Amino acid sequence: MGLEAQQVLSLEDAIQKALEQSYTAKIAATNQKIAEVQNHWGEAGRYPQITASLSNANSYSNVQNPTSFLNGAQLLGTGGTAAVDLQWALYQGGRIRLTKDRLGLQEELAKSEANRSLENISQQVAKAYFNAQIQQERLKSQQELLALSQDKISYIEARREYGQATEFDLLQIRDAYLNDSIQWMLQRTTFENAQQNLALAMGQDWASAKEIVLPTELSYELPTYTFDSLLEVALQSNREIASERIRQQTSAIDISIQEAALLPTVSLGANISEQLNLTQINGKQPQISDDWQGGTTLSGALNINLSYNIYNGGKQRRAIELAKLRQEISRLSILQLEQQLGQNLKTVLALYENQRQTYALSQQLLANSSRNLEIASERFKANTLNFFDYRTIQINYINAYNNVQNAFLSAKQTEFDLLLLSGQLLR
Repeated sequence: MGLEAQQVLSLEDAIQKALEQSYTAKIAATNQKIAEVQNHWGEAGRYPQITASLSNANSYSNVQNPTSFLNGAQLLGTGGTAAVDLQWALYQGGRIRLTKDRLGLQEELAKSEANRSLENISQQVAKAYFNAQIQQERLKSQQELLALSQDKISYIEARREYGQATEFDLLQIRDAYLNDSIQWMLQRTTFENAQQNLALAMGQDWASAKEIVLPTELSYELPTYTFDSLLEVALQSNREIASERIRQQTSAIDISIQEAALLPTVSLGANISEQLNLTQINGKQPQISDDWQGGTTLSGALNINLSYNIYNGGKQRRAIELAKLRQEISRLSILQLEQQLGQNLKTVLALYENQRQTYALSQQLLANSSRNLEIASERFKANTLNFFDYRTIQINYINAYNNVQNAFLSAKQTEFDLLLLSGQLLR
């Protein structure tokens, strides 16, 4: 499915398209649906199991026994039984309720893991989106620079007609124009690659990459973040920690389930059946009838069973101990994740602040280079500045402009890392 041609693509739309097309997101959503379906009282064992059955039995016997009154007879038999059986656990030490609670936690875990997948996809798309925007800005700048170089060729050619410029001046201008043309072609390739990477991140095919239309205006906003506020939100919203907390709750329920196995089990069993039997006896003696004879038998039962495990070699006690050890592992894993989260936040935030400062300094340098280029252009037109000096100033401006773009892109991508760590990327 391709993108609509000529429709400006916003970051929100790009993320939405990626989530709709991503197989990872679809798998996560399916796993979440599986957990939702399983989260049912019937799965936990609350309701009785009712089984209906129908069976048929056929037999043949040839009696050759002098001591039997059926000696010499052949017996044919057929019959059928229809039955309904009910089994219902009335009491299992609370395991049914605990199992249902565990199924609810499994559903929460599937939802948390799905959100985690969506955040990772959103981060990839956001980084690819802003990179494509930056490359588009650079291509626009290269186009403007190329147009200026073309104008200067016309300007020098006009001055040459009046003897105010030499062929050497014209060669230098053309040399600059050819260099600018090469840079424009390289930048166009870079932008097309950025479009393709964005299309792939969105789950689109390569052919749709050229149909992507990005906003022409780029918002150069880099918000300020503090470590304490980020950490506070991260401890509550980080998807990895949230999933591990659910696993810890599941471990606590597992302990209770294993402990409930030490309690007696009370179950109800009931059944009702009707049996039909038909028999035909073929004998050598006339007094033995060869007609089919038969009848039915109706039976039913209602039983209450109580079972209690007195000794199984300590297996259940060991199961409880193992469940407690798994809970301890989960607790330690949360502490480890929280420690790593704090360290990662500090590292990424320090990098982000450094990049913000670099971006601010790059902006100042660009403003200075822009003013310097403006003055140099006036002097060049007034023939008080040679082209070599003018070209140097122009290249300095180009480098300053590219540095601003690089600094902003680096800071913006680091910001996405901060938002992912703190669980705020999908907010």
